[in-house]
Amino acid sequence: MNLAGDYFLYNGWLDVYVNRLFVHHSMLNTCPSDPVLVRSTANRKWVVRMDVLDHELFITIGWSRIKKEMSITDDHLLVFEMVDFKTFDLSVFSCKPALLTFPPERGVINKEPTDELIKVSDDEIPNLVAAPVFEQSVDNEVQVTFVVDNHYRLKKKWAQIHGLDRKMDLTIKDSAGRTWEVAIGVEHSQGCPRFNVTGTREFVRDKQLVYGSLFQMIFVKSKGMLLFN
Repeated sequence: MNLAGDYFLYNGWLDVYVNRLFVHHSMLNTCPSDPVLVRSTANRKWVVRMDVLDHELFITIGWSRIKKEMSITDDHLLVFEMVDFKTFDLSVFSCKPALLTFPPERGVINKEPTDELIKVSDDEIPNLVAAPVFEQSVDNEVQVTFVVDNHYRLKKKWAQIHGLDRKMDLTIKDSAGRTWEVAIGVEHSQGCPRFNVTGTREFVRDKQLVYGSLFQMIFVKSKGMLLFN
């Protein structure tokens, strides 16, 4: 099965392999810890899991259900479009004159609410329930304020909304083009995660920022970059 842009590759009956370049550039070198939502035509929705196997990222649990319900074979072209870190749109195209066959009950498309998240179960894990999906800002750039201290913490919900709720590398870039490599760190206090930016000492020193003062940066989601003016 060929997949557009070589971003997702079919790997046998169960799994779909996600290309490393796509993981690096579009997913910021992260693997979603929660289930992700796959949407398709006729208001179809499935919840699947992504797992790292042998240093590669795969769509695993839930893929067999999609393949069965969409009647997908090796003669179909699949196109995945990433909406955000937890939502993907799936389009299926036939590479033969024959059309994709839908189950009989899907022959007529009824108008249904589009905001309802369907709970699904998979043979591998019975009664799998979708995790809540956080809304993400439509803007590619968001502002964040830091206090010069020893923590540089991010607000929990803000970090979750903007995809900074996991370990990842970031780059700080100023208006002169200078860069500093930092990272998102995850700590746990009484079972609750806390997110902070680590490795900022050199940046704070170079900018001569005073302890206790405030400074702002712009987080560019698509580039994994913090801009400092």
